Amino acid sequence: GELAEGFNQMADKLQDLYVTLEQRVEEKSRSVEMKNRELAALYDVAAFLNSSTATEPLCGIVLDKLSVLIGARDGVVRLVDAKGEQMQIVASRGVSKSFLAEENCIAVGNCLCGEVARDGIAVSSDFSFMSQPMLLHACKRDGFQAVVAVPIRSKQRVMGMLNLFFDTPRILPPSEI
Repeated sequence: GELAEGFNQMADKLQDLYVTLEQRVEEKSRSVEMKNRELAALYDVAAFLNSSTATEPLCGIVLDKLSVLIGARDGVVRLVDAKGEQMQIVASRGVSKSFLAEENCIAVGNCLCGEVARDGIAVSSDFSFMSQPMLLHACKRDGFQAVVAVPIRSKQRVMGMLNLFFDTPRILPPSEI
């Protein structure tokens, strides 16, 4: 009786595994496809970084590729000046002229972006859940609901930052950041 009961349990488990096998294969296939897209984009970016392209066009190319990969509506790349006090936009994608005028040059440490440049820690923020008031006037006016700010480093020094803006509330998982 115990052997028959064990056999029936094993048969039920196998049947459950077969039923969910197709679903699990689809999930894994989607995951592998996404990883392949990410690797391809990273490979493209690495190839551009190793080229002799000037800094500003290079930043624009990287911004375009990452915006498409992550699904961001708009974005900017900001570089820190030689003194490490100010950040200036060197590449943009989709942001309004008024945003560019207001945000063209901001102080390191000012606003969410300035804090990322100062601290060197990437942030993904949904504006509706921000606990502390930040100076996000241009972001909110342009209708952005979320932002990711990623420091650009070279030899442990923050050289600038990449911003990707979203028109829907969104927090990127650490793997995407």
